[in-house]
Amino acid sequence: MKPFHFISLDNPFQPNYGGTWDIHYRLKYFNNQNLIHKVYFFHKESVSFTNDNSIPLARNMNWLQWLSAIPFTVISRNSNVLLRELLYDNNPIWFEGIHTTFFLPKIKKLQPQRKTFIRIHNHEAQYYHELGLFSPSILKKIYFYTETTKLKIWEKKVWALADKLFSISSEEAQYMQAYNKHSYFLPSFIPDMPIRPFKMSCEPFRLIFHGNFEIITNQKSALWLFHFVRKYPFFRLAFYGNQAKMFSKYPIEILDNQKPLEIQLSRNDIFVLPIFQKSGVKIKFLDSLRTGLPVLATPDAIRGSGLNNFICFHNFDELCVLLQNLKTYLPALNLQYSNFLEVYNNQKNFEFLLKQLNE
Repeated sequence: MKPFHFISLDNPFQPNYGGTWDIHYRLKYFNNQNLIHKVYFFHKESVSFTNDNSIPLARNMNWLQWLSAIPFTVISRNSNVLLRELLYDNNPIWFEGIHTTFFLPKIKKLQPQRKTFIRIHNHEAQYYHELGLFSPSILKKIYFYTETTKLKIWEKKVWALADKLFSISSEEAQYMQAYNKHSYFLPSFIPDMPIRPFKMSCEPFRLIFHGNFEIITNQKSALWLFHFVRKYPFFRLAFYGNQAKMFSKYPIEILDNQKPLEIQLSRNDIFVLPIFQKSGVKIKFLDSLRTGLPVLATPDAIRGSGLNNFICFHNFDELCVLLQNLKTYLPALNLQYSNFLEVYNNQKNFEFLLKQLNE
């Protein structure tokens, strides 16, 4: 197999949010197999780290492009440098996210036999629709709903053009088979880690929620938890992540996001994830599981992860009952942790990917 042109929607060398987590850790496996010709990645801010075979590409954030029929998240990643590089040879192309597929229709028109693959991070049309629902800003709602309409058309077009699709979500992989029968579930790659035993937390519990709090859906989850501990004040609450300080006026603990979360955890901690967004797979859910501590979540947090038999809650009272009777759920918590280790096995998943790429 020839090495790939690897096009990333963002800087894969700085996995500082969920969207780049999967890219970063999977790229390591591509590199270990010498399967990378060049890495191209788009960025809006200054790049502090790269490597010899990577080319950073500035996103074109001119908002006049919003008038185009092509989604802004796609057309803003239009680069003449990238097109020139791609047309220099006929090596296979790996598109990391629907965001990077601006040139896919042109490539397939000029080189119809060239192998092209897309990593699907989200059913983006659904994701943007959800952002529109949750956004309090009228202007942002207009933007998100307009992008939703454009993405519905663009996604189906490029899904059909690609040779194979590899979805991060098991549910979305099944949906995409209607447009491309070569659609597969490929679990997110995670940091390679020694397998640790599951640890039951001790009372009094501290509830941990983490994420990028610039995202409106994470703000909604944070407020849900704040109202929960206001109703049940015998539980402590802590937030960790980008812009968590926006909640410093609330009587909760803000963890230092300049330090790894793992070194700030204790035996009293439980991850509680009230997530109400249906699209994609929630990286914060996977990152919580790999700590070996209990993880309680709403059904939408688990959706598409390929995991089953999870202990879920739907409202305040159900969560309170779970926390008050946590020890009785030890066998189930052990089982869900074992299930996570089995499904999110990087080596096994990369071997599956190589098999699909070689067929």
